[in-house]
Amino acid sequence: LRTANLIEGVASAGTAPGILNAHVLPHADLKPGQLYKQVPVYAVSDGGNILVDFGMGIRGMIPSDHLFDQSVESEFRIKVRKTKYAVGARNDVRVLTVDETTKRCLVTAKRSLVKANNDEIMTSYQDAKVGQKAVGFVSKLDDDGLFVTFFNGVYGRVTKRSLAVELGVENHRESYNDG
Repeated sequence: LRTANLIEGVASAGTAPGILNAHVLPHADLKPGQLYKQVPVYAVSDGGNILVDFGMGIRGMIPSDHLFDQSVESEFRIKVRKTKYAVGARNDVRVLTVDETTKRCLVTAKRSLVKANNDEIMTSYQDAKVGQKAVGFVSKLDDDGLFVTFFNGVYGRVTKRSLAVELGVENHRESYNDG
């Protein structure tokens, strides 16, 4: 846990189950784009957001639109949601953003983002390469195209012209939606 006394050859450690089972100790250990497996659900809010517990009081929030890849609500989806995200249930999540100052962490449980390979995770503009494939989600649509959000506050723009020429999408508003 600590090496402040390392000059004297002593490192502080803990054996409490909460420490040993924690995914992270401080918020600084959380890394955008990082996958965390079997994180327990801590609470379910009235608005549908899910709080997960990384251990040691470090919590992350899964916004309700990040529980499934598609935002279509159905009776089956509601039933699955109640079981899969019940308090105590364990889920794999990937960190979207972390703010150490405010101690806020947003995570996603969208299957396509959770199951992505590490080389498909973009967490900075400097890491972006021409021709690179990266996973993200549609965060905004407008008349000129759409915005894609990746990890760590990295955003991209896809014009409706690019969608038409490269993918044959005639009307991006019919083919895509937020989330």
